[in-house]
Amino acid sequence: MNPEEVQAIQHLQVDYARGADSFSGTTYAEVFTDDAILDATNTGLPAVQGRAAIAKLMDDTFAQQTHNIHMTMNQRVTHIDGDTAEGWCYFLQRSILRNGGRTEFAGRYDDTYRRTPAGWKISKRILTELLPTVMEGYDVPAGD
Repeated sequence: MNPEEVQAIQHLQVDYARGADSFSGTTYAEVFTDDAILDATNTGLPAVQGRAAIAKLMDDTFAQQTHNIHMTMNQRVTHIDGDTAEGWCYFLQRSILRNGGRTEFAGRYDDTYRRTPAGWKISKRILTELLPTVMEGYDVPAGD
């Protein structure tokens, strides 16, 4: 694997985590392709497809939060084949909600990436829960 491509894909995780803490669904969704799938169904959240639907889901989530932190770590790019790639990383997310509730997510992202004219983007992200998800007082958005 080309180290420069691996590094470009790894930088997506940094941009993703920063977007997850931005309180902007649009900023959050920038790391995804236009037709991306975000599947968090095993944590109790809906699966959504498309950058606009991802941004809306996150705007609905951010509207409930006062504080948020999102960390990604231990990333591995496992395969690059031309303009597609695969990999995974671990994550930890915690937030405080406006109503006094909280959320905690801890697990692994299993990703598919695609090279676009704007660089590498996440085309599919599946969340796998590794610790029990906490959604105290969180109003789960419907998704689109």
